[in-house]
Amino acid sequence: MNGAVSGSYSVNLPDGRIQTVTYTADHYNGYLAEVSYSGEASYPPVKAYKVPAYKAPAYKASAYKAPAYAPRTYAAPKPTYNA
Repeated sequence: MNGAVSGSYSVNLPDGRIQTVTYTADHYNGYLAEVSYSGEASYPPVKAYKVPAYKAPAYKASAYKAPAYAPRTYAAPKPTYNA
């Protein structure tokens, strides 16, 4: 194969297995990969999750008093008639 590239690499997976990729690439066939795994997948035991109890925060009455606002009054517009 003229101009072909080939090789392999390995990756340690988080579940404890090893993934090995063996590849070949050329202009005619493109990229061809063969993937294999070795080892047995293992996972840590799952711990039960306990939701913490919620306690609402206590608030003290504030000494601040909002100013009183008087509502604005507006004069009603006078109707206009065009005869």
